[in-house]
Amino acid sequence: MTETRTTLREHEGDLVVEAVDHVAEDVVALTLVDPDGDALPPWTPGAHVDLLLGDGLVRQYSLCSDPADSRVIRVGVLRAPDSRGGSAYVHEQLTVGSTVRVR
Repeated sequence: MTETRTTLREHEGDLVVEAVDHVAEDVVALTLVDPDGDALPPWTPGAHVDLLLGDGLVRQYSLCSDPADSRVIRVGVLRAPDSRGGSAYVHEQLTVGSTVRVR
């Protein structure tokens, strides 16, 4: 029997912000986890996810965590000076404990 594995890119669900780290000027790194503590689907370097933000915003961010750690994903977000809402939303609205839809 062949096992079919869902990749992170094929998964859609809510994740919880476990940490918000200010890693450089105007850059935050969000650490996201499953709300039930379940393992996240596998991914490979170069992968990205869509964050479904408020007011229908959808923005793509590259993953920058260790793909061997299935407990978390991490994305870095530069606050763009001319943000159309995505990076501003991440920097101003997402805090530890926030829920964000990811696909």
